[in-house]
Amino acid sequence: METSDKILLGLLLVAFAAFPVAVFLYLRTAYRKGGWADVRAAAIVALVAMLIFAGLNIWIHWEVNHFQRVLEHPFAVGSILFVVLLSAASLGAKGMNKRSASRSAEEECVHNLQRIYISIKQYLHHSGGRLGFPADLEALYPMAREPKPFVCPADKEPGSTRSSDSITTSYEIVSNPLDRTTIPPHGMAIVVEKRANHAGRRFVLFYDGSVRAFDDARYEKLKSNLFIDVLGSLRRTP
Repeated sequence: METSDKILLGLLLVAFAAFPVAVFLYLRTAYRKGGWADVRAAAIVALVAMLIFAGLNIWIHWEVNHFQRVLEHPFAVGSILFVVLLSAASLGAKGMNKRSASRSAEEECVHNLQRIYISIKQYLHHSGGRLGFPADLEALYPMAREPKPFVCPADKEPGSTRSSDSITTSYEIVSNPLDRTTIPPHGMAIVVEKRANHAGRRFVLFYDGSVRAFDDARYEKLKSNLFIDVLGSLRRTP
């Protein structure tokens, strides 16, 4: 065996030893972020990308002499397969990270609205109802003690509150449920996202503490109904 072949063999052994470790770390990250559903999705994306990449390489480099030379050097075949697998894994990881980031932003947005709901309850409790329902989110800032709950991570242009430029927020208070006591809490929207930040959807907080996603059509209908969810108000609270 020539020196060049020995070097190539050594590099391939290192590469193939590292590949299972990389696959294990990749799958473990996928599982931690989204469970087996994300692992399956990432595997499918990687497999499709690998097949496309391999097909393109075979088509571009289809020469009889070259093909025969590759067959005579199995380590070269291994090198090509390793590059293909590594490229496919990279594409799959990018797709998975994009989906995970989107889902993470949605979860954080829902959590923000839940924290805003707690702040509203604290505001009403500590004031004994004397101050009424907060007119805007600026009144809740002392309850939250930090600006993070007021900004959705997916919002690219959060604006200020209605009465002041001091608080940047992705949300706004849209109704006063204390003036509309005949509406069930699960049918009365109180805080909404200003924009549809989640693939054409926005999250809406209701007076019972629930958070629901609305697409543009459903949101416009909710807005035209003065932020009363007709179906929600007819549904009994479990």
